[in-house]
Amino acid sequence: MTEKYSVPLKDMTILVADDDSEALGTLERSLKRDFGCVLTARDGEEAIRLFEENQVHISLLDIVMPKMSGLDVASKIRERDPDIPIVVLTAHDDNEKIRSAVRLRLMDYLVKPVEINQLKEVLKNCVDELEKRGRLWVRLCNGASFNAITNEVKIDGQTHILTKSEKLFLESLLRRRGQVVSTEEIARYINEDGMTPGGLRTLVYRLRGKVGSDAVVSAKDVGYMAP
Repeated sequence: MTEKYSVPLKDMTILVADDDSEALGTLERSLKRDFGCVLTARDGEEAIRLFEENQVHISLLDIVMPKMSGLDVASKIRERDPDIPIVVLTAHDDNEKIRSAVRLRLMDYLVKPVEINQLKEVLKNCVDELEKRGRLWVRLCNGASFNAITNEVKIDGQTHILTKSEKLFLESLLRRRGQVVSTEEIARYINEDGMTPGGLRTLVYRLRGKVGSDAVVSAKDVGYMAP
């Protein structure tokens, strides 16, 4: 994978989940040639934990795993991130399971044992999709660039790292860019149902200090907007 992207592959993270230790080791060694960080899990619960604790670009999930199936893991991931590319692995061409996963909007599926060149082509398509969707860098109205995966904001030659709450706040606005998002909806998205108005204003103040004051617009007594 020699293509040039706005974020180098060496700065990307891929999550691989497979209960077959030998297959997992082979995938890990192969993927480390291109991707900077390869997270590995041997069951569904571990895969979910790693996804929640890390900024993952692509998820590669075996369908049959202990504790939680790959499709169940994909469903959980979709609840948090509706756009991240997900590829599933299956030991045989199980069309019934794949059809049942249509609602999960899988990027692709691969039949095991995985052919490495085929895997690389699928992953190239995943990264192309990330680039096309602006998932790697999003241009804000004031010229700042935001990366939802690495939590970085670049503005005026400087790089700032957003906290988890700041990142989720900005994401909630960008998902409905140009529209006012209510404070209640924002609080739900960042899992802060008990956040006080003062706490929210403090969060916005800190965020504006990193992304620029004009990148987050207030709608008095209603909510906020990313123009």
